Amino acid sequence: MKTSSILLLLALIISLSLQTKAFAQEQEINTKEALDINAQTIFDNSDLPGLTIIVVNDEGVLHQKSFGFADVATKKAFNNQTTQNIGSISKTLISIAIMKAVEDGKVNLDEDINTYLPFKVNHPKFSNTPITLRHLATHTAGIIDDKVYSKSYYFPNASEIDLATLPNSFLKDYSDFRENVKMDESEFLTHMLTQNGKWYSKKNFSKQKPGEKYIYSNVGATLAAFVVEAAVGIPYEAYTKQIIFNPLGMNESGWTNSDVISENLATRYLENGTPVPDYELITKADGAVLTNASNFSAYLIEMIKGFHGNGTLLKGESYQELFKIQHQEEEEAIGLFWEIDPNGKKITHNGGDPGIIAVSQFNPVTKIGCFVMMNTDITKKNAPTLLGIWRSYVDYNWTKIE
Repeated sequence: MKTSSILLLLALIISLSLQTKAFAQEQEINTKEALDINAQTIFDNSDLPGLTIIVVNDEGVLHQKSFGFADVATKKAFNNQTTQNIGSISKTLISIAIMKAVEDGKVNLDEDINTYLPFKVNHPKFSNTPITLRHLATHTAGIIDDKVYSKSYYFPNASEIDLATLPNSFLKDYSDFRENVKMDESEFLTHMLTQNGKWYSKKNFSKQKPGEKYIYSNVGATLAAFVVEAAVGIPYEAYTKQIIFNPLGMNESGWTNSDVISENLATRYLENGTPVPDYELITKADGAVLTNASNFSAYLIEMIKGFHGNGTLLKGESYQELFKIQHQEEEEAIGLFWEIDPNGKKITHNGGDPGIIAVSQFNPVTKIGCFVMMNTDITKKNAPTLLGIWRSYVDYNWTKIE
């Protein structure tokens, strides 16, 4: 589901870019106030519940604007403290964890991951080619999510959900979700990727050997995080808190609802306006980070600084490794989990899950970064609103705005 949301967003960005850019520039925009007024007009002509966007550079926050409601029923405003999961942007934290473990001598990017794992994972069609952290972090390990990945969504109140209130688009996926049981991610990975696992199949792996082909894999990302966990001897969630959240002052970010301020949690909505039934991700590392715009701005600022050798979480050479192009196929290139524009104009990652969408991007030349998140699914109907607001802020010349 995560992958389908991202693909839809990317397709809509291409097909609607000219339309939304024109919409965003119907009036002259030469101040922050005019920019916000224009974006508010776009939002008011939509049925989105809530949305927030923040613009930063390597020195701090340049601008922040929120629209609509974190909870429609109570009219609770969406603001820069509103907290929700950000989907696959969570994967970028894995790259920080990997490189920190590399710095500490706990892992090697090109070592067989079985060196660190308590169970054995091999590509069944290329058993003599070991899978490495570099493969996992560039989505080239040959691991395919397929239908097995749907087992990673756990709905604790599944028996109480009124199916009549759910749109057909969600019911299609929910039929796979509702029987899922809660388990540790290590158990999930064992079931799917080890030869005696109950969900194991050669179809869980591609036809290409590790390192050859980019195939986006949530399970592969989760495996990368678990390799780090096994190597450092600390649960991945605790490790990221220790090396990322705490140093950056991201005190309102975490991996479960109990880690954040409950009053700030957004209600997540399906496309028909129905609240999304409560769910958890078994494979937390690939998409379960809960944060708000205020906290995430600190992370995005650190990424910009890190790219330019001024980061605080990692050494300069570690950030160079993280952000260099590791694998490229035609116009698509990737660093360690971050998607890299081969022309050097943007570094990005998106995230989508039931009831949320998030986009994070920074320009390494201008040192301008933007982050947006909203509390509903991306659809063909609401995409022009999101993209219109996104493009109006991203395309603006922030070096001259007053």
